[in-house]
Amino acid sequence: MPRLFSIMELLNVFPHLNASLNGLGSILLISGFYFIQRGNIAYHRASMIAASSISALFLISYLSHHALRTYYFGLGPTKFTGEGLARPLYFTILFSHTVLA
Repeated sequence: MPRLFSIMELLNVFPHLNASLNGLGSILLISGFYFIQRGNIAYHRASMIAASSISALFLISYLSHHALRTYYFGLGPTKFTGEGLARPLYFTILFSHTVLA
C-alpha cells in the first residue's frame, strides 16, 4: 500500500490546517454572538460548543506540529524574516499573544 504523505510533507500541512481551524473557530464565535443577540439560545449553545471543539482541535494540531518539528526532526523555531512595517506589526502581535497566553 503506497504512503499518502511523508512525515515532512505532513509537517508542511499543519500551518494551513491551523489557519483553517482558527478561521472556522472565529466564524463559529461570531455566529454564536449573532444567535444570542437574537435570543436563539439553542443555536448559540451549538455554536459555542462547536467553537470550543474546533479550538481544542487547533490546540492539538498546533502542539503536534511543534512537537514534531522539535522532537522528531530536531528543528529549531522558525525565524521571522519580514521587513518594513510587517516586522513591528508581527512582533506586537507576537508579544500580545505571549502575554495573554
